[in-house]
Amino acid sequence: MSEKMILTFDGGTSLSKIIYRIIKDGKSSLVKYLTSYPEVIKLISPPKKNNFGEEKTGWVQLSPKRAQQYYAVGKLAKDLGATSSIRRLKYEGFVPKILATIGEIATREKLSERFNLDLYLLLPYSEYENRSDLESTLSKALKLFWCGNSRIKANLDEYRCYPEGLGIALEVRRRLEKSWKAKRIGILIFGYRNTSWLVFEKGVFSQSLSKSTNYGFFHLLDFVASLIPGVSREEIQDAIVTKTIEYVDRSAQKRRKQLTTSVDWKSLVKETFKETLSQKILRNEAALSNGKLQYWELINSLLYEVAAHQVDTIYYGGGGSIFIKDKLREYCQNENTPIISSSELNRIDTEVKTLPPLRQVLNLSQIELESFIAQNLDLRAADAWHLFANITDYHSELTEAISA
Repeated sequence: MSEKMILTFDGGTSLSKIIYRIIKDGKSSLVKYLTSYPEVIKLISPPKKNNFGEEKTGWVQLSPKRAQQYYAVGKLAKDLGATSSIRRLKYEGFVPKILATIGEIATREKLSERFNLDLYLLLPYSEYENRSDLESTLSKALKLFWCGNSRIKANLDEYRCYPEGLGIALEVRRRLEKSWKAKRIGILIFGYRNTSWLVFEKGVFSQSLSKSTNYGFFHLLDFVASLIPGVSREEIQDAIVTKTIEYVDRSAQKRRKQLTTSVDWKSLVKETFKETLSQKILRNEAALSNGKLQYWELINSLLYEVAAHQVDTIYYGGGGSIFIKDKLREYCQNENTPIISSSELNRIDTEVKTLPPLRQVLNLSQIELESFIAQNLDLRAADAWHLFANITDYHSELTEAISA
């Protein structure tokens, strides 16, 4: 049996986003997604069985077996006390994360021990030069490794590594078509650890004008945490939720739905001072407002440094953008620079064959859909989704299916 896994991996510092599909004997499965906690930790020995006598999952072992290279990844690593480091380079933890992802998918999809793999990765532009070293290490590790008690041999058919933001850039190129080569386009990605700025000059990526900084979303969380007693950045991150709300579009006289993201401040109230709950929540909301102002100073300095106002249009995305978009749009309005979010790329355009949001192509149950929305994955996984759809030509397949 011929089996292949096609995988796009965006190993974020707050959450790893994975989009994949399986091909068996020439027949392609539905597109699916996977998320994972970013934590990874090296182990001395395999983790023991749980309280029910079952084997613990979420660990990998690199070959050769005698070398005892064990790693716990994701939830297991988090349960063992590992934390996601903002100081460690992203690619340094990529190998065990990717192996664990491949192992979990292989188990879930009931693949045989040996299969072929097409792997597409996203890295901050500042780490992009490490792509060849990463390929060499991955290629060797994939030839034989263990995920839990499953032995896996993955033949790396195709490997491509791109700077974060390239997925959105490819979708912009597809939509602009011929005018892509006549414009200067800026791509701004707000990650948890990094904020990256990519520039495409007349269709060509400009290394000299592009930049990746450490001005990630964690700065905003740290600013806010410093103003709220006893609360960590991780707790604030976990309290961020996205919900579907209904509103009345008075111009069209229709009820519509939209996604809104907020912080569950009630869950972060810890101290027992003689304040009412509403007073504490108001104080926390004020902390967020002040944190946004401090964080915007960092982003504003980046935009000034890279002369962002000199591009024809700015396209932006990334999970951190949800809390900074108002300031960003105000900046662009003052500079008379058009700005478009990754979410707006999915909106219906009569002149362009629109790529739908990721959640619309996934076969999700109602519970899965609610979880997907709560994690705001249409926004957070947009870069990986656009990369997958364009690099595998999946958008053409979608267009044909819609037209049929």
